Amino acid sequence: MPILETLPASAYVSPPLTERTAVFGSTWQLVTHSSRLPAPGATLATTLAGWPILLVRGEDGALRGFHNVCRHRASPLVWNDESPQCTHLVCPYHGWTYGLDGRLLRAPDFGGDPGASGLFPIQTTEVQGLVFVFLGTALPPLPDLSPLAGVPIEDFRFDRLVRHPLACDWKTYAENYLEGHHIPYLHPELAREVNVASYHVHVGAAWVSHAAEVQGEGANGGRWVWLWPNVAVNVYRSGMNLERVLPDGPGRCVVEYTYLFAEGTSVADRDETVAMSHRVTLEDRRMVEAVQRNLAAGVYRTGSLSPKHERGVEAFQRWWTEALSPKRPTPR
Repeated sequence: MPILETLPASAYVSPPLTERTAVFGSTWQLVTHSSRLPAPGATLATTLAGWPILLVRGEDGALRGFHNVCRHRASPLVWNDESPQCTHLVCPYHGWTYGLDGRLLRAPDFGGDPGASGLFPIQTTEVQGLVFVFLGTALPPLPDLSPLAGVPIEDFRFDRLVRHPLACDWKTYAENYLEGHHIPYLHPELAREVNVASYHVHVGAAWVSHAAEVQGEGANGGRWVWLWPNVAVNVYRSGMNLERVLPDGPGRCVVEYTYLFAEGTSVADRDETVAMSHRVTLEDRRMVEAVQRNLAAGVYRTGSLSPKHERGVEAFQRWWTEALSPKRPTPR
């Protein structure tokens, strides 16, 4: 196989302004697990690549998504990371009130119809217990979850949310995830838990799966799946971790972990799994932040990709390039 060149350093230091809409606004984006919104009136507010998102479980049981923006003066309806149980959505700024279906019900002191419709809707769907939203206009196919076949995603339950702010571009972190070549050098504990010699990577149409034989009694399940563009699903012996890599401005991102476990998993086992995950993340953090600094230093222009170990990185860079490329007109 030929040795391929990497993306230029400028892609990570000063990415195109169109990246937000071309990548995050044109793909289904994972937000959370359905168990975080179990009953009518459950809500969840978050931010995705700068878009304020509000998820609401309606009285009919349907999950709906809205831009978390009041139609009056653009206040959020629900503060980020708060999940109040509601019968109505009441703006904390001026009291505008919306139904769980997003309809405007009340606009205090407007003397009649305030002239605005309900909340701005977002395409929202649930697939095997995973909640996705779409922020664009041309609806793409739903994410292909076939590499997670056999994983009881819907049976797991939310345990905790952990965020790691990183001083690196989201792509710098993503590419670190997409190859296991660095495990023996950077992750000594993980290298003892898995048989590195058995580690293999398979590239699909819009996903990259990693697998390795598990050794000993560690928490790892030996299975990791990346869903283009910015989501990883890490499978453990007794649960899983939904890992979202979220851009947070130039040279910054946030890695968000949603830990899920099977019912009956002991507190000790949950804490051990999260602690292991935290140690691996700190090891990655030191490296990806150093790589980002070197990308910005002006010495490195491009590098090369191993045809044996970095096929997942090559696929990611190809998908990113395709997403940012101007669309050619369809021949008549």
